[in-house]
Amino acid sequence: MSMGTFRIKVPQQTLDDLHARLVRTRWADEIDDGWTFGTDRTELRALADHWAGAFEWRRQEDEMNRFAHFRADVNGSTVHPRARRWRQPAPDSPDPRIP
Repeated sequence: MSMGTFRIKVPQQTLDDLHARLVRTRWADEIDDGWTFGTDRTELRALADHWAGAFEWRRQEDEMNRFAHFRADVNGSTVHPRARRWRQPAPDSPDPRIP
């Protein structure tokens, strides 16, 4: 097993492509039955609009990169474990798992 650290950094070209595909989405007519036959189109469209307009990916990257990230090769599969050092619990903590 090999392991190494990395930082999350999605290429701008990838983000631009995602944005273009989101705004070009052709929405099918919705069957008036909510979630019975799949995803509610109104909710899905609101989510796609959020991702295409308001979502700030670079801010999310900064937040995620506050933590250490690792990639490990386990039997030919790449996994992405995330580790964070556990602080010692406060001496008066009723639960030793809670700092």
